Amino acid sequence: MFSKVFRNLDDSLSHRNIQPRVDLGRDENFQMSEESSRRNPVAQGRTKRHRYAGRIRPEFGGTDRSLRDLIEGLGVIVWEADPTMRQFHFVSPHAEGLLGYSIRRWLAEPGFWINHIVPEDRDRVVSVCSAAASGEMGEDFECRMFAADGRQVWLRNILQVVRDEDDRILLLRGLMVETTEQKLNEEALRESRLRLQLITEQVPAILWSTDAELRMTYLAGKSLPDLHLDPRQIVGSRLSEYSKTGNSKLPPISLHHKALGGQSISYEVCSEGRTYQEHLEPLRNANGMIVGCLGVALDVTERKRAEEQARYLSVTDPLTGLANYRRLLDVLSAEIQRSGRTERPFALLFFDLDRLKNINDTYGHLVGSRALCRLGNVLRVCSRVIDTAARYGGDEFALVLPETERTSAKQVSQRIAERLSRELEEPSLSASVGVAIYPRDGNTIERLFAVADKHLYSAKADKSRV
Repeated sequence: MFSKVFRNLDDSLSHRNIQPRVDLGRDENFQMSEESSRRNPVAQGRTKRHRYAGRIRPEFGGTDRSLRDLIEGLGVIVWEADPTMRQFHFVSPHAEGLLGYSIRRWLAEPGFWINHIVPEDRDRVVSVCSAAASGEMGEDFECRMFAADGRQVWLRNILQVVRDEDDRILLLRGLMVETTEQKLNEEALRESRLRLQLITEQVPAILWSTDAELRMTYLAGKSLPDLHLDPRQIVGSRLSEYSKTGNSKLPPISLHHKALGGQSISYEVCSEGRTYQEHLEPLRNANGMIVGCLGVALDVTERKRAEEQARYLSVTDPLTGLANYRRLLDVLSAEIQRSGRTERPFALLFFDLDRLKNINDTYGHLVGSRALCRLGNVLRVCSRVIDTAARYGGDEFALVLPETERTSAKQVSQRIAERLSRELEEPSLSASVGVAIYPRDGNTIERLFAVADKHLYSAKADKSRV
């Protein structure tokens, strides 16, 4: 379309009835006579320029009304200027609506356009226009120009060099097309791509996409080296080829098929000692049709470790490493429910480390803490996998023995006492024990605690009388 404007301008040179006039605006056309130009030397110079402009530019009116309508309908700025670009001979009316400056200023102020170009773009524009004016091939370029209200407007400039019959350069002619919205969209897209690049380079994640046939179309992410994955070897191949399985019912293929069916899928995957939280979404085109899958995998290994550590600490005694009081209550609740289903008993043993105060006073609290750890270790060693040893609080410990009657529970307590007595580490240790059996001694946690505690202190009282 723009080439048509230039072609029509060139064709209009052959019109015979064109008068040498200069547009100062839509309604600001002035005709200067030869007589007035002779009386005023300055006017004479202007008249020459006007004649010269008229010789190369059609009057936008009368017989050439269609050309004027074409230019104005395009929504672009059509201009003609001397080779230095400091003096414009013609500027189409759209310039005033787009930038807010009157056409008179464009034509009357030398260097008006150059002076209103954003400084960072000015040297480049001058260089391009100078190259075109010196006979080199003109080129299209973009620049920013300050509008009258202070806005920066992006303009794409399409240049044409106009020559006379002797191939001498007379002037530059061009079109200015506003590209501000396009530039803003490009900048937003560039920033979006940069943010995506930063995410893929810095966040421990993997991003991928597939087409409707589950062929990998994109793969990137900081975590790829951890899994020994190379996008160059994977992109373009089907998911089944990468997974080395043709069974569509096995993950992750089945999960991708669900995403193709419109579902959002979240799941965890463990690979190479790392844990990944993965999420799949159907990939849709502009019409809303599903054309593939979009996936993201976040490396949550450290988070999982931290969560596991937090869970461990929440149910573990920090000194002995045994279960704490909270964990003891959970285990007893589970055992009561299980015994209610199986009708099999379980035993609760309470242990109290004898003479802990004397140990602290004689050897110090570090040795006292070590004595607690020694008792906890004996409980752990003498327990089965299904048993739970816990530090009840202070110098008191508990041991839960599933599917255990009183006789077996007393045997366990005797084995623990013997193990403590055989230790060579000083000071020597001993512990008192109390036993409660569910459901014979009680069918609630509180009742079991009360019975075991009663037997414990009865045993301590017997030792003190010896």
